[in-house]
Amino acid sequence: MTGALRRMVLSGAALAAGLLCGSGANAQTCFVVDPVWRQQHIATQGALVGLVQGLQTAVSESLALSNEMYTSAVKVFTKQVDTSGQRVNTNKVGVNQALAATLMQEDRNQRVVKAQEEYGIGTGQGVNACKTISMMNGVNAALQVRSETALSWTAGLDVSPGSAKPLPDAVKLRLNNVSRADAAVLFDTTADDSAKSIVMAHMAGLPPAKPDSRLKSVEGEVMMQQARRVESLRSPALASLAAVAAASSKGSHGGTDFNSGNFGDDLSMLEALDKLIEQYGGGTAYDAWSAGLAGQAERGLLIELTRLRAMNMKLRQVDTEQRARLTAVVAGLLALETGGL
Repeated sequence: MTGALRRMVLSGAALAAGLLCGSGANAQTCFVVDPVWRQQHIATQGALVGLVQGLQTAVSESLALSNEMYTSAVKVFTKQVDTSGQRVNTNKVGVNQALAATLMQEDRNQRVVKAQEEYGIGTGQGVNACKTISMMNGVNAALQVRSETALSWTAGLDVSPGSAKPLPDAVKLRLNNVSRADAAVLFDTTADDSAKSIVMAHMAGLPPAKPDSRLKSVEGEVMMQQARRVESLRSPALASLAAVAAASSKGSHGGTDFNSGNFGDDLSMLEALDKLIEQYGGGTAYDAWSAGLAGQAERGLLIELTRLRAMNMKLRQVDTEQRARLTAVVAGLLALETGGL
């Protein structure tokens, strides 16, 4: 209710109270019978009644309007509170989602970094993994080809155990290659394999004489036993010579480009050992390999150590084979001395 309306209501109430009191006092003291006065009194009384009723209506309307305004204000306030709550909840959900996404991305990045450190080419697979694996495969292939080549050369010589080549053919072969008797070709990686076979034939000498199919007597059997003894005593030396020659012989499974680091199967044993020394024995590639170890994770170091141990076992096997051949040669010499041939 406004101040003007409140003052209007109070003024009307005071005037009505005064008139009523005056009318009551007059009624007690005297009785007015003047018609004019009565008409004026009735008119004034009606006006006061109408004014009071109007004031009541205004007050009711004001109260109703106030209630409606209060109700509307409460609704607006409730809506604002609800909207604010929803906005706060929405913001909380958005913040939580962003936080979860950030944490997930951080965890993913950490896993990627950890995987890169443990399994990456630069840190988790050893130093220069692709080149190292290619070199290891080339070394293993060279060692395997060396053994196969040595066996084939021993079987292909005209003085090999069990061969039956005629003696004139063996003499002709040596006479046609008199100048090819330098044993240096056995260590030359660029020398032809046939030149190495000629040198081995010169070193072994002529094959022992064997009886032909027409000789069935005791003399023939003795000749055959003597030939077998000579061949058996030669065999350790022939196997050792073939192994020495095969160590410098390339394989037959493709080419090798050492400058580009693409190591194939066509790698001689001596070249393979030179490559191992260059990288692991203080050669030209040792500094780069040693510096690469500093950037390796634990997995990379373990892989590199495993490769070195595997290669060490392979080289020990080669050394054992060489010692076995040397022992066989010494045993053959001892058998020759004790046999009295």
